[in-house]
Amino acid sequence: MNLYRFRIELTDAPGSLAAIARAFAAADANICEFDVQTIDGQVRADELLVEVAPGNDAEALAATLNDRGFKVTDVRSASANERSDVIAKSFQVAAAALRSASRFDEPARWLTDAASRVVRCDRIAVVTGRAARSHDAARRALESRCAAQVEVPTVPSLGGPSEWSLAVPVKWSEPDAFVVLTRDNPRFSYTEAARVEALVSVLAATLTNEPAPTEVTLADGGVVDVRPFRSSDVGAFERLMRRCEDTSGVVRSALPVVRNGVVGRQLATDPNRTVVAACGSELLGVATARGSGQGIVVVDPGHRRRGIANALRSALGGSAEGQALRGVQTPVAPIRTIATAAASRASQLQTG
Repeated sequence: MNLYRFRIELTDAPGSLAAIARAFAAADANICEFDVQTIDGQVRADELLVEVAPGNDAEALAATLNDRGFKVTDVRSASANERSDVIAKSFQVAAAALRSASRFDEPARWLTDAASRVVRCDRIAVVTGRAARSHDAARRALESRCAAQVEVPTVPSLGGPSEWSLAVPVKWSEPDAFVVLTRDNPRFSYTEAARVEALVSVLAATLTNEPAPTEVTLADGGVVDVRPFRSSDVGAFERLMRRCEDTSGVVRSALPVVRNGVVGRQLATDPNRTVVAACGSELLGVATARGSGQGIVVVDPGHRRRGIANALRSALGGSAEGQALRGVQTPVAPIRTIATAAASRASQLQTG
């Protein structure tokens, strides 16, 4: 028996998979494994690993399925090692990602090596900065702050075949960084985008020895993570400070860092560590005042309505002291001075 992987797009409805199974059985083909992926709304993609009897032509079988109303978007030869339990395969991919970390020094190379094991693509790259903003898929992902894909004709003037580009934010890298996967057909599914996002989270876990984030619940029910800042993140910290330089409407408070409070516990390993609050990949801002035993809350105007300042002041003060400190508004050092001090400290950490 020969192995092939068929990808069939169809509207999700009761009995649709049974109809596909009957069509394969009529052609003396056996479904060994199937993977159901979400495409858009009620449209899904069934990716099937199929045994086809010797002498039967897979392309002819695909044509028969199309004639019966199924939309076969991809047929390719498969190898025996593709027959694997889905959970076992997940661990195999995670192990491959960790091995990539030992082979490559640059995180971008880890990601491109590992992502090709998760989603089939023709090309893969990590784009940042200006390149990300000029790339159609990355620009759309930048605007939506989540994975996005676009269809791009390979020869627009001739109406030639299209390519699909999927861009997934790389939240542990520099801002505006995306892994971009490209292939001719079929289009990427939401499921495939989620798998790449999960892979990014696995690789992110290999890049840090920092304590796990502590969740802080906001007045509107939202949640932010209070987590230590690595010295390599100082650039992002400075961007946060610059964004808050217009002091009109910016909440700035200096409060004691209580030893058993949320931030106090995270600072126990290094009193000079910078601490921030992050909502997804967006920095919202808490910084320690070096050597003063105080914390500084910097919240830009766009987030005041969410109750972030109060939540962070409470986190700095701990549960017992938070009520008493809620109204404290103590002058703090100029923002530029704080950013300069952070950069100086980062330089010491990197050279020390």
